[in-house]
Amino acid sequence: MTKLIFCYSWVYDQSIYSWLGKEWKDKYIKEGRKYAREIQKWWNRINDKVFVALRAFGFKLPSIWRAYPVTCKEITPFSDPLTIKISYDWNHVFTTIIHELAHIAFSLPENKKLKDKTFKYIKKTFPKEKPQTRAHIPIILLQLSVMAKVFPKKYQKMLVKQKSFSSLKRAWKIIEKNKNKIDISKPIESILNLNRG
Repeated sequence: MTKLIFCYSWVYDQSIYSWLGKEWKDKYIKEGRKYAREIQKWWNRINDKVFVALRAFGFKLPSIWRAYPVTCKEITPFSDPLTIKISYDWNHVFTTIIHELAHIAFSLPENKKLKDKTFKYIKKTFPKEKPQTRAHIPIILLQLSVMAKVFPKKYQKMLVKQKSFSSLKRAWKIIEKNKNKIDISKPIESILNLNRG
C-alpha cells in the first residue's frame, strides 16, 4: 500500500521564503516539525482509503510519496514536490492534497497510457478551452471520485471552497454541466463521455 509521508524540511521552507523575497525566522522550524507530526496522524486515518481508490481507478503508484508542509502562507500548493502550506482546516488541507495527488497520479510514467488517452480526448473535445482548464478537467474528476469514496457524507461540502478558485472555476463549470454523464465510481470512463454541453 502506498504511504504518504509528511516531511518538514527547514532548508526547503527557507528556500521558498528566499525565492519570494520574504524574511525567514528560526521559529518556523519548530512550527513546521510540529505540523508534520500532527498532519501525519490525521492523514494516517484516511491514507489507505485514498490510495485504494486511486489504484481502483487504474493508476499504478509507488510505495511511498513525500509531502512537504511549509510555513510560508503565500504559496499556492503544488504537486512536484508535493508542497502544502500549513493550515489546520483539515477539510481544505485534505481536499488540496487529494487534488495534488491526482496531478501526480496522471504524471507518473507508469500511467502514461491512461494519461495520453484521457488528455487526448479532452484536448479534442474542448479545443477552445485554455490549457489550464483542459488539464484540470480530468484532475478534478479524479479528485471528486476519490473524495466521494473517502468522505461519502461530506465530500461535496469539502469541495465548496475549491470551486471558488479562479484557476479551477471553468473546469468545475464544465464538469457540473456534464453531471448527468458522470459516474463518480468510474472517473476515467466518465471523462470519455464529456462534451461541450
